[in-house]
Amino acid sequence: VAFGLKYRNVPKPEIARKVGRALDMVRLPGSEKKLPSQLSGGQQQRIALARAIVFQPQVLLLDEPLSALDANMREEMRVEIKKIQKETGITAIFVTHDQEEALSMSDRIVVMNAGSVEQIGTPEEVYEMPATAFVADFLGKANMLAGTVSKSDGAIAITLAAGQTIDVTSPRPLAPGSKVTIVVRPQKLSVGATASTNRLSGRVVSTSYLGGSAIYEIDIGGETSIRANAPINGRIVREGEPIEVGFDPAGCVLLDESGQRIS
Repeated sequence: VAFGLKYRNVPKPEIARKVGRALDMVRLPGSEKKLPSQLSGGQQQRIALARAIVFQPQVLLLDEPLSALDANMREEMRVEIKKIQKETGITAIFVTHDQEEALSMSDRIVVMNAGSVEQIGTPEEVYEMPATAFVADFLGKANMLAGTVSKSDGAIAITLAAGQTIDVTSPRPLAPGSKVTIVVRPQKLSVGATASTNRLSGRVVSTSYLGGSAIYEIDIGGETSIRANAPINGRIVREGEPIEVGFDPAGCVLLDESGQRIS
């Protein structure tokens, strides 16, 4: 049967109670006698989770448990797993290559690169303040703009490779001539008339309509391109059309030449 569990020295009524409680938690009551072939892919994942939690382990390891599911089922199972973890209080280690899963399900994230830890922190810390270029690029999409510090008295001015100069907020003074990389998340970029700070002019290379928002791939000069994920306020900007984007000086992270966050 799908729930082929064996207990030693445990009364059958107690086994039935534990199994029934585990099945209730994954919203599959009465499935004790079903064969795996009688279950859908999503139900099989729920049963696998119930089989793990029925023993009340101290630590639960989930190694990419949602990789075989379709998008809707993945989202549903994310909610279910997080809910069950909160109910049971079991410490869960969730291994995933899906950045959205990592951000939406975790209390703490460990980003690893070639077997080494790059950063540990809350989802907000790791996403908003990436410690390295790898973290910035791996955990969600990020615009990485290379530039040179051109002014450092008061506000930091950085001249980009494409020639534009923008202002940024730095946690410490930077020497003029220093090579830096500006990390700006696509969601931090405003588009059109709202782009009042650090305005960058470019041309739309591609437009992806997402319903309430659109993703724009923008050429801002030669080999430099950026991505903006912005709410749709009026007309969508189409491929080949000019566009202006901007971001707040405090809405970015600075990396040094070695790819480490400047702090």
